[in-house]
Amino acid sequence: MLRHSLFALSLLIAVLLGPAGARAQLERAGGETLSVDGVVVNSETGEPIRGALVQGFAGKQVAVLTGADGKFHLEKVPGKQITLTASKPGYFSEHELSNIPAITSFTIGPDSAPVVLPLHPEGVIFGRVTDEDGEPAFLPVKVLAFRVVNGRRQKEQVFSGFTNDEGEFRVANLRSGLYYLAAGPSQSSVKKRDANGQLREMGASGEFYPGVGDFAGATPIHVASGASIRADMALSGQPFYEISGVVSGYPAGSFASLQLLDTSGEQLAQGYEFDSKTGAFQIHAPGGIYMLKATAQDAAGRPLSASQRVRVQADTTAVHLRLIAAVDLIVHIRHEAGGSQDLPQPALASLSLIPADGSPESGPPAGSVVPPGQNSATLQNVLPGSYAVELNPVMPWYVESARCGSTDLLRDNLVVTSGAPNCAIEIELRGDSATLAANIVGDSLPSAAYLLLMPENGATRTETLYTQPNAALETPGLPPGRYRVMAVDRLDELEYTNREAMEPLLAKAQEITLQARKKTPVTLELIRRKL
Repeated sequence: MLRHSLFALSLLIAVLLGPAGARAQLERAGGETLSVDGVVVNSETGEPIRGALVQGFAGKQVAVLTGADGKFHLEKVPGKQITLTASKPGYFSEHELSNIPAITSFTIGPDSAPVVLPLHPEGVIFGRVTDEDGEPAFLPVKVLAFRVVNGRRQKEQVFSGFTNDEGEFRVANLRSGLYYLAAGPSQSSVKKRDANGQLREMGASGEFYPGVGDFAGATPIHVASGASIRADMALSGQPFYEISGVVSGYPAGSFASLQLLDTSGEQLAQGYEFDSKTGAFQIHAPGGIYMLKATAQDAAGRPLSASQRVRVQADTTAVHLRLIAAVDLIVHIRHEAGGSQDLPQPALASLSLIPADGSPESGPPAGSVVPPGQNSATLQNVLPGSYAVELNPVMPWYVESARCGSTDLLRDNLVVTSGAPNCAIEIELRGDSATLAANIVGDSLPSAAYLLLMPENGATRTETLYTQPNAALETPGLPPGRYRVMAVDRLDELEYTNREAMEPLLAKAQEITLQARKKTPVTLELIRRKL
């Protein structure tokens, strides 16, 4: 099927460019400039795209809109190289989808191949939300997705809005991928009779597609490029119940803030009442599963927090949220030159704690910089939880080890607790680093590629390499030891910090050993990942 689609696409492009334009026409103008012809096409159907903006740079900025036939023409283009991109609302360029730092460059000349710029059509999720009576429901709608950022999988909200008066919604501008749809709950109640005929304050429950109350049981919706997927939801009616209790642990004369979250960690718009003198609170919400969270500050301005999962099937009272204080973590740094001479003073350009659950609701990462010559630092206001530790030393220094008590922080997460002493983070830096000289080979190399280095002990490291034919690209400042290395054309949606997620690619990796103060050459075939 794919071969037939590509063949049809090639035929259509040839027709679009015409007999004289089966190649991109590149004609000399005054012996100094060139003209460039090409076409912008739909990547899924091969059809021409009219009104697309084509932008280029070849010593100067050039821009033009495509015609009804999808063709474009640029005149008086200086030089023999030009970078070209196409864009139009409702479409994604390959540059946008792959997050490549360098834009595609084309060599232009009398015998150049046709310039064909594909655009990928957006995906759409649409549907209708109804209540238990089959009537249209005016309710909040959210769409969530998991994205990979800096090699780590994290959840993000890609859409938030409301249904219209007919209960309808439409979510556009979606890339190909998996999405989770949530609808409800009602933010206010209405008097209706429940299943037992009693007159009660009622509202719609909050549910995830195809109709479950817990995010863990939600079914993802696969949206392909250019696809429009219908996803209707019929929500059950639920009585509004009281969620009440007390918040403790904040200073007298202060106050606490409360949030009601769904099981995906997204905040709901339910209001609440709070008595700052007693700590008593009250929230009304339809039956369902929620996360209740309270935050405040102590007298010194340090953050306090508490959370509790609640299953609301009746009035839920006597909830006690005991606020826990954030802690400061001490960092100690030792260094050893390892026989290297004339080294700069050791330093950490960054030391970051990344919430291990990958949720933005966990708060921003705690971080610090350790200047040259300083042997200690403090990570302030770290909330209890589990964290991945990211260390970025100033070259040529590298991290030999990082521990907190018996925990190897190069392999395992740091667990921070409150109310008990936390261990100090002990980091050892060494200066006898190694250098890798990588020669990346393959047909039609992109202007940029990514080097993945997976040590036996430690986190996967990535380097952006700007490729050059028959040139070794050096990466200094590496810890000596055994590695598996590979070069890929794109990093988007590659969870390279997760060894299990990397298993499909490991068969293509090369095993090497880097030696201290030595340069190790390696030739890597570029691995091209599918969009």
